[in-house]
This record gives sequence, structure tokens and C-alpha cells, in this order.
Amino acid sequence: MFAQIERLASDAERERQNMQSLRESWRKEKERNEKLEKEIIQLKKKNKKLMKQLEEYKELQVKQQQPEYPER
Repeated sequence: MFAQIERLASDAERERQNMQSLRESWRKEKERNEKLEKEIIQLKKKNKKLMKQLEEYKELQVKQQQPEYPER
């Protein structure tokens, strides 16, 4: 009987340690995901800015390619 109680106590301790480990893994993963979400937001902003610059560059190229007519 005493051996069964010791085994149950040992199993309970292993389960407690396992749960603690899982909680810590979950917390780290949650922090990682939050960091990645912030990074995604920053990259989207940067992409939007670069796309705007690209459009401005294309417009400038089109203007430079158009022949200039002297005013009379």
C-alpha cells in the first residue's frame, strides 16, 4: 500500500513538473508570436513606404521620358 502511495506521489510530481514545463513553453511561444506580429506590422509599414517610393520613381521616369516641347 505504501509503495502505491509513493508511486502516485511520484507520478503527481512528474505531472506537476510536466505541466510547469508546458506552461513555460507556452509562455515563450506566446512571447515569440507577439514579437513576430510586431515585426510583421513593421514590415508591412516598410513595404507600404517602399511601394510608394517605387510609384514615385516610376512616375518620375515617365516624366523624364516624355519629350519636352518648348513653349512659344
